[in-house]
Amino acid sequence: MNHLWNRVFRGCVALFSVLEICAVSAFSADAGEPGGILSFSEAPAPGRGVWSAVGAMEYERDWFTATTLRNGRVLVAGGYSYETYTVTDAELFDSTTRSWTETGEMHFGRYSHTATLLANGRVLVAGGYDGDEMSSAEIYNPAVGTWSNTGLLNVAREQHAATLLQDGRVLVVGGYGDYGTIGSTELFNPATGRWTLAGNLPVPLSWTTATTLGNGLVLVAGGYTDTGGVANCELFDPSTGRWSQTGRLHIRRFFHTATLMADGRVLVAGGDDGSYGGTNTAEIYNPATGVWSWAGNMRNARTRHTAALLADGRVLVAGGWNGQVIPSVEIFYPALARLVRDWPADH
Repeated sequence: MNHLWNRVFRGCVALFSVLEICAVSAFSADAGEPGGILSFSEAPAPGRGVWSAVGAMEYERDWFTATTLRNGRVLVAGGYSYETYTVTDAELFDSTTRSWTETGEMHFGRYSHTATLLANGRVLVAGGYDGDEMSSAEIYNPAVGTWSNTGLLNVAREQHAATLLQDGRVLVVGGYGDYGTIGSTELFNPATGRWTLAGNLPVPLSWTTATTLGNGLVLVAGGYTDTGGVANCELFDPSTGRWSQTGRLHIRRFFHTATLMADGRVLVAGGDDGSYGGTNTAEIYNPATGVWSWAGNMRNARTRHTAALLADGRVLVAGGWNGQVIPSVEIFYPALARLVRDWPADH
């Protein structure tokens, strides 16, 4: 056994900072169901496994994105609000002052979109939902704090996945559109601001993950079709635009997370396995063999959670839903061969 899950601290969180800034969106206990609105945030006290409150966000929001910028600040953009429906506002979190400041508004309110940090330090926000699936995309410039419109997606979509390729382009995968789950994929070229259609997925998917591997290929793992979750996994080759099959997950899952670890393998954790209550299982993908191996069980089954790679190579998984809001946070230890007791839960 070369892995370990350890519950470390509790608290519904919007954003946190552990060793380095890691952006995480979660669910609050508002209304006692998924989709609760977040307007507060917490960060762990330095050197301790407990959470302490920091300044509240200006606007409550759910289904937003949080992106760590090169200057260390975290950009929160868009989302859903009970008051305004879609949110156009964006905010910046500064870990040194533990405070929020407003930044430029997006041109279009949206939620269920993606946000991708580009190679030039800007942030691409694409697609989403505003009452209809969206094809618009915008780019945030941290130097001036403003948004500019860029090319339209060829297919309006929400609930899709996006990843930065090694050549600086952005791949958008699947999602949900006017006629159900989407099989098309698109490539964004920051140099031209244009989207081009790439090869179709073998199976249309939403609520999937897309992870750029060290060899430049993109791993798409699991997801949801119009008939339910899948265990299928595919590899996209940006140099040829072609898809190929790779090893299947041990169980079907969607609303999971996929994290590229320091050793080049990919940790997939949790998600919905068709029971609509979430699974606590985790698996690791080895790009050298194309095979998945079990990675132990989390303490809590969870879906719609978030995960972030920490600077020391561990993976932090936060929040989620399993029939109720999950306030717990867990850390995965890739290299430890023995159990370590739980850290105290102060919340």
